[in-house]
Amino acid sequence: MNALEYILTKYQQPKYKNYGNRAVLKALVYTLNPKELRDLQNKLKHRHSQSNIAADLYNEAEKVLCANQPKKNEPISGLLKNFIDKKSGKVGVSRPKLQDRFDKQDFKVQRKILKAFLAGSKRDRVWAYKMLRRNWDDFFADDIKALWEKYNEKECEWVVIRFLPRDYVFENLPLLDSDENYSWLCTRLINHPQFHFDKERLSSARAYHIYWGWDEVEYLYILAMSNSHIEKGEATRILYMMIIVQLTIHKELPDNYTEREDNFMMYRGMELIKWYDEFVPTTKWFKVVRRVLWCMGKLGLTEELIAFEEWDKRVQDRFCQKLEDEEYYFRYFTKDCYRLFHKIVMECIPDRFRYMIGEVMERLYPHAKENCEDKEKNSSIASFIDEFDLEKLDHSQEPPF
Repeated sequence: MNALEYILTKYQQPKYKNYGNRAVLKALVYTLNPKELRDLQNKLKHRHSQSNIAADLYNEAEKVLCANQPKKNEPISGLLKNFIDKKSGKVGVSRPKLQDRFDKQDFKVQRKILKAFLAGSKRDRVWAYKMLRRNWDDFFADDIKALWEKYNEKECEWVVIRFLPRDYVFENLPLLDSDENYSWLCTRLINHPQFHFDKERLSSARAYHIYWGWDEVEYLYILAMSNSHIEKGEATRILYMMIIVQLTIHKELPDNYTEREDNFMMYRGMELIKWYDEFVPTTKWFKVVRRVLWCMGKLGLTEELIAFEEWDKRVQDRFCQKLEDEEYYFRYFTKDCYRLFHKIVMECIPDRFRYMIGEVMERLYPHAKENCEDKEKNSSIASFIDEFDLEKLDHSQEPPF
């Protein structure tokens, strides 16, 4: 009995309902020649929808046949011709092939593909809009204007906002102005003489944030992306606010954090990196802190960046000195190390920014003050309130967010 006969004789036996038992049958498929593989598929195709065993063997035969056949790509010109000619009957076949091969083409060919899709159906235009967001060229400006004015498609909005001339975006503001688009609109129009920037919209419940979920960071990002200017010290205030936010959220390392020498993990925006002798913890481990620093670089805030780097170094020095004083040695970052680092950073927040500890606590835990009289119900909030004297804060003299 040859392999083909053996498979067809045995595959319906009850034991082969168990997936693991089919290993020999599937291995025998690889011993078949192309004619036998097609014969096997012909015998199984009528049972393909009724039996998962038949389907499994059919698919295995298909994999072997495909592996033995070199992939022959059709010329892009032929695919484009079939796609553009709606009477060719091959539009549906050509579409996925053009989309799949798009990234591998040179820009001249990509332009032809995008041009063809922009002239297609809505599903084709939507795909082209998506590609244009990362493959923009002014060559498409007139096409996008015409399509926007004809259809006002939501998928086209970001392309219009980000790439068409600023004055054109402003003229179309009534159609483009939505909570989802507002941050992008601000990056384009914040310096337009007739545009009114409403900072409160960034903090509304329906606000859509490009960069992070805090409106102060979003505002900084908008200024950075629009090459705007910022009042001296404002970016530094936002930077320390984000440090306080992260320390408030991450008061402890997560329970699933493993104290190992090769530890490397991501946890809610915090990057924990294994310990080296010359490597000590830093507030720059927090993702949002690095993002704020990037914005400050884009805004050209040299002095403020250097001042923060010096402050961060002093925090590290104080942390290391504390370890030395306590004669504490460790080979990797532990939960106790993080608690000590957390405490030292909070203690080192510059005096002019310490008022934000209470504000951040109230924003993250709005009912914390109400729980002050019944602290036993929430030990973590109680310890935080006690540690930073939040009950005694006088907010009347504090600047707003």
